[in-house]
Amino acid sequence: MHVANFLLLILLSTYHAHAWWSHECCKCPDLDDDGSFFINFTGGIDEGDAQEAKPASLSKEKRELLDLQNDYRRRVARGQVPGQPFSSKIHDLQWSAELEASAQRHADTCRFAHDSNEARRTAKWDWVGQNIAYSSSVAENVEMWFNEYKDYNYRSNYCSGICGHYTQLVWANTTHVGCGSTWSVTTVRVGISMAFDHIKVLRSCDDFI
Repeated sequence: MHVANFLLLILLSTYHAHAWWSHECCKCPDLDDDGSFFINFTGGIDEGDAQEAKPASLSKEKRELLDLQNDYRRRVARGQVPGQPFSSKIHDLQWSAELEASAQRHADTCRFAHDSNEARRTAKWDWVGQNIAYSSSVAENVEMWFNEYKDYNYRSNYCSGICGHYTQLVWANTTHVGCGSTWSVTTVRVGISMAFDHIKVLRSCDDFI
């Protein structure tokens, strides 16, 4: 069963000549033949001009993915998420070709693990966040990340469960996103998709609103 591996990162640009929705296959050794859809989403702070893909130049798939993430960010910004404050600082993300290239390199390794921040750092951004998951649906994974808001207490900046993917998704200082993809011939094992030991919360409440 062919399952897509998606990697999302957030920030700026150098286009990587790897076909989106590529049908090239790889064997993912860390997954014990159990599956491999994986998403890697990273965020960063805009520190200057960044080369970015113009909306009209994005493929349909990239546009849908970008729109999905921005829709969730707008819900928070408008105060439409229970227990979360509205925010005038949360803006739409822009697609980054440089982050796409970085995401693609990591996706191509077929390693279901975070790489280091040093590996993600760019000339424009010192810090780049990252989420990883695998499934057969990008939309389901992004929704899963967003639903972590239920475990995040904004006032205390505390997670009662896992909420680091949610805070990455809606972090006000995040400005750019990029995504790479890899296909695998392995099958997906149900119930493994997003279990991470670490929790990455906002630097401060001021970053959120």
